[in-house]
Amino acid sequence: MDRTHAGEQLSYSIPEPEELQHLYRAQHGLLPPEIDVRRLKRVLHLSYGDLAWAPALARAHPSISVVALFASPQALAACWQQLDLATLRRLSIAEIDLGGAIPFSADFFDLVHLFLMGPLLHPAAWPALLHECRRVLRPRGQINIVAVLIGPSSSAAYQSLRSLAAAAWQALGYSFASVEGGGGGLFVDCGVHLCHLLRQQGFGQVRYRLYPVDLGGWNNPTGRACSRRLLQDLALQKALVLAQGGCDEVTYAMLLTEAERDLDAEAFCASGALISVTARKR
Repeated sequence: MDRTHAGEQLSYSIPEPEELQHLYRAQHGLLPPEIDVRRLKRVLHLSYGDLAWAPALARAHPSISVVALFASPQALAACWQQLDLATLRRLSIAEIDLGGAIPFSADFFDLVHLFLMGPLLHPAAWPALLHECRRVLRPRGQINIVAVLIGPSSSAAYQSLRSLAAAAWQALGYSFASVEGGGGGLFVDCGVHLCHLLRQQGFGQVRYRLYPVDLGGWNNPTGRACSRRLLQDLALQKALVLAQGGCDEVTYAMLLTEAERDLDAEAFCASGALISVTARKR
């Protein structure tokens, strides 16, 4: 899907449901083991453009009332187009400004589920969002933040593009690595800082899990499609990288061409991680 979401200098494509399902399979299901689905009655799902998780939960558990709020208007439109009427009757969907208030009363949801495939907010803006998540949760309700991070690959060009985008995000203050106390590595820093932010907002039972994700391999077409999606998102960061002086336009175009060629090679392989952070409202 070629639709994009443009937030403050950041653009992302809208993943296909099959690609998202591949990522969620890394944690062996829609929810981590810390969350008992039998205790859920009302669930809120927040994302830029995750078209897979909320419909899957609504289909698997018809007794649960599921609300999906998208930061991307294109994702909202795609959701209306893709879902059948039976699923739409079980699911409420709308657009949201993640920098503002969540439009529900306090103590309403049993679970808030948040998914991101790239920088969502500056670290300084996260406390306000998490405060809102805590407000709409019922006492003893849980939050689950799921983040996908790109890992190493066999393509030198892919690696270079990943490094250029990460440097640009960090220069603009979108990276947790720019927060004081970082240095444990990309995957660990993200999990640790999200846990720290949740504790600051008064959540308890805070923990995170790391799940490896296969993003390549000739016998893994869906994983390779995820890598192609991530490469498309890296292509959308070109203006950002050029504005930060990461490289020139010709070099970026050459890297994209080389990375696309590498993705078609039989020997291509890539990996990443799914970080699943859970916490409970005290």
